[in-house]
Amino acid sequence: MGTKFNVNNHTANMVRTSLLEGSVKVSIPGKEVVLVPGQVADVHEDTGSLKIEPTDVHADLAWTEGYFNFKNTPIKEIMKQLGRWYDVDVEYNGDMRGKEYSARMLRRHRIQDILHKMEMTGTIKFEISGKKITVSP
Repeated sequence: MGTKFNVNNHTANMVRTSLLEGSVKVSIPGKEVVLVPGQVADVHEDTGSLKIEPTDVHADLAWTEGYFNFKNTPIKEIMKQLGRWYDVDVEYNGDMRGKEYSARMLRRHRIQDILHKMEMTGTIKFEISGKKITVSP
């Protein structure tokens, strides 16, 4: 039923469906919802719950235009996405609580360039060794 939508299952035990245009039916046992444009449905597989809320679908679909799009996103979530995209392992050295960033970056950029821009905030540091990145506050 949807014409432009995104389904993301990169978060453990959760499937997120965002709708830009048209309509999408999301269902779990005992509950069925039809999304309208601008809504997101989160299905939590471990609890069997379904949550509907407004979303910035252009941010959710940024990957289709070749971008990473982060808005107050925790560093561990950012690094999870970068790790998948650039096929690198990530380790953390220190407390990452409160380390949230907003940015829109082209996916075609080298990971070194992306990390350098994040380091320019003066709140985070990265060390690259082969296919491993160590993140420090």
